[in-house]
Amino acid sequence: MMVVSNRMLIGISLLIAIFFLSLTNFFSALILAAIITGLIMAITNRPPVQPDKPHSKQRNTRTDKPEKKESAAPNGVFEWPELNEFQFDISDESRYQASLSKIIKQQKNNRNKAGELALNAFIIPEDSNPSDDKAVRVDIDKLTVGYFSKKDARSFRRRLAAKKLRNQVTQCMARIIESRTLGNGKASGYSVALDIKPFK
Repeated sequence: MMVVSNRMLIGISLLIAIFFLSLTNFFSALILAAIITGLIMAITNRPPVQPDKPHSKQRNTRTDKPEKKESAAPNGVFEWPELNEFQFDISDESRYQASLSKIIKQQKNNRNKAGELALNAFIIPEDSNPSDDKAVRVDIDKLTVGYFSKKDARSFRRRLAAKKLRNQVTQCMARIIESRTLGNGKASGYSVALDIKPFK
């Protein structure tokens, strides 16, 4: 692009003015020369137009990790009201004596004078049980300690359905009774009683 200096502009303007001076009066030619000089300066001093650059897509650099959701258990688990009666006996404790013994040792400082231990128990409908899809399991301290009898399991499931808790895990207080020595010298084994209303 040709660069036009101020001297060249003045020279061009004077030539134009002289040309028009021969055609008209002096003042008109002078005004015309000034206008032309201003236009030429404005055109030649205009900065070149920069071509538009393609907009680059901004990459999302956020590294925020999704918040970890806490498990609803045990706070979200329905808790049966305490009756302080512990009249509901479960079955199959004989198969889980090792688990009960472990719980007793871990909670030895929480036993009462009668050698009984009260803890939170989770009552779990076990639909995937291969022997009985209506089975109901009892866990304490994340260990299985027994099951409901078949009759009680079906009655308990009806109780859950009545409270709109079908197939949901619930919790209640449970009492673990330590083994006692029988008259024949053998230990009776640990037993578990739940603090929920028994079925008639």
